[in-house]
Amino acid sequence: MSKITDWSAVITIRAFWAGYYVTHIDFDEEEDDFAVLKDIFGCDMTTFTAFDRAIHGLDADLFDESQAEDWNVLTIPFPAGYEWHIKFDNAPGIYHYVAHPAFPERLRLGYDDPHFRLPILRWAEVAPLAACARRHGGVTFDPRALYLLFYPLATLTATDDRAAARDELTQAWADFGLLPPDKVAQLVERVTWVGEDIHWRRDETLGWITDARHSYRNPENGWTPEDFARWNTFLAQVLQETIWERGR
Repeated sequence: MSKITDWSAVITIRAFWAGYYVTHIDFDEEEDDFAVLKDIFGCDMTTFTAFDRAIHGLDADLFDESQAEDWNVLTIPFPAGYEWHIKFDNAPGIYHYVAHPAFPERLRLGYDDPHFRLPILRWAEVAPLAACARRHGGVTFDPRALYLLFYPLATLTATDDRAAARDELTQAWADFGLLPPDKVAQLVERVTWVGEDIHWRRDETLGWITDARHSYRNPENGWTPEDFARWNTFLAQVLQETIWERGR
């Protein structure tokens, strides 16, 4: 199993982003998915598959299970001791957690795999999260990648401003500079689709909740009131930091 030690290098690899975004790209039924990925990200099927297997730990027959929790985890530090963990697991899947010294264990936020638990975020939460983590300055990779890491964790809804979302994501990719403008346009067009059956509402006790069938922020999907409270405390810290910065 390949352990990632230099995330600053990994996020400059186009195959990384192809794998990170692949399940969120709107493919037509008659399209060859790998051909689309090659067109946008410039990596062929062999390169994509080899890198995807390596980052998910599928390039070796055996590994030490006792080390699995610490293997291939991208950590995003936040203020007040919070950390966001993105774990690339050999299930395979991409698992997201928030950790804090006061938590009894990491709070599982959701995951992207064949049996996904998404969305994790409202679109309105993406930019504040990225801005707060960037301002905190603790990431070990190019902070311009933060918005790009958080965006796939949200699903646009009918009440979101789709044009604004496209502009925001386009600007984030342009700032990052990994893809040329025409490829950014193709990608943005394919990942800014709307989940017509997904809605959010503010609950007086649980905060922002959703009716999305596969989200932990749907109260029917396993989070306890304590889990919602931990999430809301984290999110309030992020939003407070962001509001404070905008008010300076």
